Amino acid sequence: MCANLAVIFHSIRGTGHQLATEMAAGARAAGAAVRLAQVPDETAQISGVPVAAPEDLLWSDGIVFGTPTYYGNVSASFKRFVDSTSPLWRLGLLADRAVTAFTSSTTPHGGREGTLLAVAQCMCHWGCVLVPTGEPRGAAFGLAVDARRDGNVADEDRVAARAVGHRMTEITTQLRGFAAETGMSSPRIAVVYHSSSGRTAVLADAVAAVRPDDE
Repeated sequence: MCANLAVIFHSIRGTGHQLATEMAAGARAAGAAVRLAQVPDETAQISGVPVAAPEDLLWSDGIVFGTPTYYGNVSASFKRFVDSTSPLWRLGLLADRAVTAFTSSTTPHGGREGTLLAVAQCMCHWGCVLVPTGEPRGAAFGLAVDARRDGNVADEDRVAARAVGHRMTEITTQLRGFAAETGMSSPRIAVVYHSSSGRTAVLADAVAAVRPDDE
């Protein structure tokens, strides 16, 4: 079962474009159908790369978002693109997708984790499934690399980007086809909690009692 993966990025000097291209290549190598697109920006459009549209989000099973880091946050162009998805969000059309993010900054302490967390916060509002890199030595919330002045990307960062694309394909495919591939009618869910007053225990019991057919 092939997963549809959208790689949507904003790039000023070229770092984001190169990382996005490597992620798309890693995803395709893992069997995904990939759409590579850039967010609208009249001052920094990359020739030959389509501009992202709502249709790309609706088509996707999983999404990789890329944005430069500015003062510990996403770029203005990236934020405008995310804000433009409100009509889809109101209709509940963006939920349940696997999502991860990547970013870059010219200094190691430019606020990269803040940027990745800002993307994650938006995706939680969408109702998406957040996918970290899975790399113990890397950033916990997504891929973060140095942005060189000439826009080139280090070889190790290219390798890491391809690995993220591969991982996103695997996880997106699992989320999309887990029940069909395993023949399980429902997944196994562990509800783990701590309760001192008893209130959390009541909530945990309620969560454990819910079945997919319950309204």
